Amino acid sequence: MRHLDPRLLAPLLLLTACAPDPLVCDAGISEHMATLAVVSLSLDTPAAAEVSWTIEGETYTQRAESDSEHRFVLGGATGDTEVSWAIAVDGRDDTCAGSVTTDPLPDDLPELTLTVAADGALEGPRFFLGSVFAINGQHNTVLAFDRQGRVVWYHEIDEGDFVVDTQLAIDGGGLLHNVFDAFFREDIALIRRLDIEGQAFEEIRTELGHHMFTQLPDGGLTYQSLTFEDWTDPESGDVETVVGDLLVERSAGGDEQVFFNLFDWLTVERSLFFDLPSLYPQGIDWSHGNAIKYDESSDTYLFSTGNTGVLMDIDRSTGAPITMYGNVTPEQGVPLAEGSPPFEHPHDPSWLENGNLLVFTSDFLEATSGVVEYAVQGGELVEVWRHGLDGELFSALLGQAVRYEGGDTLVNYGGTPVLRQVSADNEVRWEMRGVTGYGFAQFIGLDSFAEIAPVR
Repeated sequence: MRHLDPRLLAPLLLLTACAPDPLVCDAGISEHMATLAVVSLSLDTPAAAEVSWTIEGETYTQRAESDSEHRFVLGGATGDTEVSWAIAVDGRDDTCAGSVTTDPLPDDLPELTLTVAADGALEGPRFFLGSVFAINGQHNTVLAFDRQGRVVWYHEIDEGDFVVDTQLAIDGGGLLHNVFDAFFREDIALIRRLDIEGQAFEEIRTELGHHMFTQLPDGGLTYQSLTFEDWTDPESGDVETVVGDLLVERSAGGDEQVFFNLFDWLTVERSLFFDLPSLYPQGIDWSHGNAIKYDESSDTYLFSTGNTGVLMDIDRSTGAPITMYGNVTPEQGVPLAEGSPPFEHPHDPSWLENGNLLVFTSDFLEATSGVVEYAVQGGELVEVWRHGLDGELFSALLGQAVRYEGGDTLVNYGGTPVLRQVSADNEVRWEMRGVTGYGFAQFIGLDSFAEIAPVR
């Protein structure tokens, strides 16, 4: 019988004593959301860790900085779906791994139906995140769903509250959405910050806020706020209250300033919207500001006023319009060229990399909606591409257009719940629909739920 050399025994015992305990992970389903798996890991010595998880053949990863306690929230699954996961720790060769099955979805989530499936590869995000709302204001849910229309994330909103804008927090702290009364009966407006499990951990009061907001790189934000003035009808002599818009900047420290009042820059004029029921009980819906976006490279805002048919670039440093577009004279700015679709009710404008303007617009007289791309040529806006405006679909509220790098355009018909992706030659390559009586607010795209910071 051979015996172990005593000279080797001490080093072997030393190595055995120094070997770390095996990694042990706990896994389960979030108590706040049926579709989220949660994996946690405790370490004796702080270290960075990375989790990878696979759902129906799609693999995602998320990395966490050095810590002794790690808690990963794994998104992207729908209800009753297996999530396989594995965690690796820096400086260690071993891993821990396993799988869990998500819980069934709640019964009252809005229904979505895939009506057109892509033929071949489809550019754009894997998931869409935003609000799906009942037109009667009684049901509003922030949802994330995949390209098949399966809900993978949800956050239910109180009855009567309305959410239009949902954004990822640019500081990495979860996501943000706004809230205001669906019928403006009372001022409850705020912007709420949520973690990945849909739990609110900050609420920012935004007095008379509505529609959309935009984040600033210094940690502040800017939102739209209602304002009211008396106006004398030049035809009847009657004095009416009309509703306009302010833009309010809120610093990261909470200080606010009104830096733009639309009444200072546009004259109130009667439009077809004066004879329609007003969205606002406080008065006539004159301007209907409905979208604001900040561009850091130029330090400007792009602001849309739906009922006046005017868009404007606003200098952040002065609060003054640089250029106005649409329903303006050549002396005021850049009007629409003859034959190009007018701005009847523009929404969600954006400047494209080619210098053109992409706008969702609705023609209320013809009851049709769509997206138009305009080039600025000879001091006018000239149509160079469109989708819709052919009588097929009409949205009386909201609407969105997003151009992808490959040339496809995402078209969101807002109050008529149709979300479609179309090619440059107007082929509908993908389409998702909601049920009658519901609408789609602003959607953002996600490739992975690792984009939503899981920490508070």
